[in-house]
Amino acid sequence: MRKDILHNATMRKITRFSAFFLFLVLVFTACRKPEDQVGLLLQPDDLEVNINDTTQLVMYTVKDDSLRTDEVTTNAVLGGYLDPIFGKIQAGIYTQIRLEAPVDFTPPLGSLGDLTVDSMVIYLVVNGYYGSLDPQTFQVFRLSEAIYTDSNYYNTSVVSTEATDLVLGGTGVITPKLNQNGFIGADPIDKPVLKIHLDPALGQDIINQSGTDVLADNDGAGKFVDWFKGLYITVDNSLQSMDKGALIYPDLLHVNSRVIMYYRNTVNPDTAKYSFLINSNCARFHHVEHDYTGTAIEAQFSDSTLGQDLSYIQPFGGCVTRVQIPHLTSYANNGGIAVNRAELVIPFQYFTSSKYLVPTRLLLFAVDEMGKLKTIADNFSPSGAISNSIDGSANLSSKQYSFNITRHVNEVLRGKTENYTLVLVPIGSAVAANRVVLQGPQTTKKDKPKLKITFTEY
Repeated sequence: MRKDILHNATMRKITRFSAFFLFLVLVFTACRKPEDQVGLLLQPDDLEVNINDTTQLVMYTVKDDSLRTDEVTTNAVLGGYLDPIFGKIQAGIYTQIRLEAPVDFTPPLGSLGDLTVDSMVIYLVVNGYYGSLDPQTFQVFRLSEAIYTDSNYYNTSVVSTEATDLVLGGTGVITPKLNQNGFIGADPIDKPVLKIHLDPALGQDIINQSGTDVLADNDGAGKFVDWFKGLYITVDNSLQSMDKGALIYPDLLHVNSRVIMYYRNTVNPDTAKYSFLINSNCARFHHVEHDYTGTAIEAQFSDSTLGQDLSYIQPFGGCVTRVQIPHLTSYANNGGIAVNRAELVIPFQYFTSSKYLVPTRLLLFAVDEMGKLKTIADNFSPSGAISNSIDGSANLSSKQYSFNITRHVNEVLRGKTENYTLVLVPIGSAVAANRVVLQGPQTTKKDKPKLKITFTEY
């Protein structure tokens, strides 16, 4: 019996020594790898693995910073809707238009007085919309202040305009037909088109510049873009009903997005046309306004504790959600640990019948004491290349966003980076309207956000 006891005790010592020796081998092997991979090399079969998903989280909504919206190469944004949760949002487009070629409209026989402008139409090829295709009141104003391609413009930027609405009287209320292909004049194209009819008097004003430098070239003092500084295309939805309207996504750089003037010579009634282009040489940006008056979002701007129930994300400089993990460093106080995986899971509210689709993906950043965004380690691979391993895609089945923040957590525990507040922002926040309601740590709903940490103690 005594021998058996001694034998068992000896075996336990050997086992502990073997485990310790194996751990040293793993550690020294890891030392030859990038520092960021500590914890990722420790295997569950080698050491005891623990899982914790009860780490305290604090969530709340804050007003987002303004975003640059100038010269985007994808969608512009136009229109508005009245959201039952997020309140009112409205967007307009500032853009130059340019001559398709130098022109003098003077007829070979006769004079400019013989010309009549029948119509002038803005054609905007559309990539899609967010909301519902209800009637909206469109307005167009001539810029009285120049805009420039080498200047920065944001969703909050405003440019001076003349007071007169250029939309042809009685045609401003438009129900966009964006679920079918449209026409440019009489020519069909394979994309939806938004058409806005302008007062022909604008075309007559342009024709009257014939014979001057205005129509000889686009750029330079006294040339077209200097004389005609551009257009502001917007909506007046002051009488819009709740849950009505949409943000529309015009493709300003589509070859068919332009302004066309249709005119004729009264002596020779054949109709002619001339195009004013919107292209990459045009200074352009979209302006977006949010009105959170009376919403839960407005209340949360004043009382961040309300975010423990629900928090909110809306693009175009609207609002974002911040996430704090106040006790994250306490893991390092309990002895040596290495985090094998850290997954931040954020549930969201969504119904498949809703017209307000959630963002397809959220991006995760840190924010320092000055409010400046900082990248976290998981946004990059160990080699420094941009990485998608953090993911953050919307899972519509489980209704949650999931983020792999393993490297960030390890860096915090090693003191390599601060335990910064994290911030969730929607991908494409300058060009896509998708917004989302997130469930907070104290929500009455079943699913709550959590940080699931799988770690090894040594």
